[in-house]
Amino acid sequence: MKPLLDKTALFISAATSPFVVFSVVGVATISYYANNLREFFLWNSIFLFLTLIVPLLYILQGVRTGRLTDLHLMLREQRLKPFVVSVVCNILLIVIFYLLELPKPIMILSTILLANEVIFLAITQFWKISIHSATLAGSITTAAVLIDSRFIALYLISPLSIWARVRRHRHNFLQGVAATFLAISISMIIFKLYGVM
Repeated sequence: MKPLLDKTALFISAATSPFVVFSVVGVATISYYANNLREFFLWNSIFLFLTLIVPLLYILQGVRTGRLTDLHLMLREQRLKPFVVSVVCNILLIVIFYLLELPKPIMILSTILLANEVIFLAITQFWKISIHSATLAGSITTAAVLIDSRFIALYLISPLSIWARVRRHRHNFLQGVAATFLAISISMIIFKLYGVM
């Protein structure tokens, strides 16, 4: 039974990886507001390059050279520089999207991502809060507001993700729950600032 639970936890943890979750929700949101194939490919290419490819390449290089121990940045002390890279990339993303005059919902998406990155970067300096849980909750909230309210049902995945991270000894229950509610709160504040809520 224990090996099955461990494999299940590994699968859930991988499926709810921040790189997977925000990429899927980001692409879905951008695709929803793109008016044609050109916008679809251009906007998604920029988004994925700056939010996924550049940060991932930085982490892969860090693992290859021994500066980082693993792709998931299990050690809190190793999270600072990858976080900073992500923040810089997201600022650049917002600037590019602004210059391209992208639709307001896509700007909201990018702002929510940046706000979460900055706040969780600060928290990570003294507490290993769960980025898995935060990304999942924030992404579901964003999709529910910007695409379809029925995405709220996906909140049911959050307890499974928290369980998986605890089962794999990556976080404790409090770190998962705190990350979930904080990410939702940050997202809702950004929506209010943009006048959406």
